Amino acid sequence: CELVYTMEGKILFKHFSHLAARKEQIIDDFNDTSTTSTRSISSIQMVIEIFYRF
Repeated sequence: CELVYTMEGKILFKHFSHLAARKEQIIDDFNDTSTTSTRSISSIQMVIEIFYRF
């Protein structure tokens, strides 16, 4: 799943790969907090899905 060849692209890809790997744990953490945080994790999931489409 190669995205970009720029340094920023690689950093972003590693960052979102790390998020995706811990997605279950992140979701559980956010579910234990407010609904506002739940909306935030939904946005993060959308970004992850967009990145994976490449």
